Amino acid sequence: MRALRNFVLAATGMLAVAISASAQPAAPDVESATVTENRILCIHQDAPTGSRLGAKKVCHTNAEWRTIHANAEQDMLRLQDRNDNGMIGAALAAGH
Repeated sequence: MRALRNFVLAATGMLAVAISASAQPAAPDVESATVTENRILCIHQDAPTGSRLGAKKVCHTNAEWRTIHANAEQDMLRLQDRNDNGMIGAALAAGH
């Protein structure tokens, strides 16, 4: 009986969360999106390995962070493509 009651309570809780999530507006208005883009987010960068000096706090807006991450992803893809092309060239030179 206790297990059934716990199940019903858990199911009711999950239903309440689902209802509250669906009750929120479907699309945020333009003003709140602008506020979110302009919000400043700071991260703490640790000191380089082996050093106690050099730790710092880096702050950017959400839009700037998004640009930084997109640029880093493009750089990584470019490096991977260069590596793949180098491996193909090495395999062709070796006669494989």
